Amino acid sequence: MASALISGAGPIGLTMANELARYGISVRIVDKAAARTDKSKALVLWPRTLELLRHGGYVEPFLKAGNVAHGAQLSDGKNIVARVKMDGIDTVYPYALMIAQSETERVLEETLAGRGVKVERSVSMESFSEKSTGGLEVVLRKADGTSETVQADWLLGCDGAHSTTRHALGFTFE
Repeated sequence: MASALISGAGPIGLTMANELARYGISVRIVDKAAARTDKSKALVLWPRTLELLRHGGYVEPFLKAGNVAHGAQLSDGKNIVARVKMDGIDTVYPYALMIAQSETERVLEETLAGRGVKVERSVSMESFSEKSTGGLEVVLRKADGTSETVQADWLLGCDGAHSTTRHALGFTFE
């Protein structure tokens, strides 16, 4: 069976973990943070995202946790400069779902736990290398300073702007 290691348990890493687990791929997900974010870097799920979550079978917890916004009004502080209505979008979800990133991560992590996968917190990916026989060898560092070497068929670097994966591959973050 194929296995994937995901570095980073933000919305992207958690979504990837849920989708891979949903398709029967063995997943391990680690994050250097000790806990989910309590910040709201992102505040909305758009209709297409909701459609994809519905297809995956886990849109309902998001709908319960968020607030529906059928439109938006923008101002410069004195005057209204634009109004946007979303009711005319051809979708089951003709609105934006206002939901804090912290709530998005909570729902994704709980859904993942329901699939039998737990996020390993305070664990960071230190390095990785390709094996001559295929796959990868990945070194993980735990909070107590110990390291663990694991094997994986796939490595998904979902660890943000300071991604260890991206830096190791020499890719820039633009």
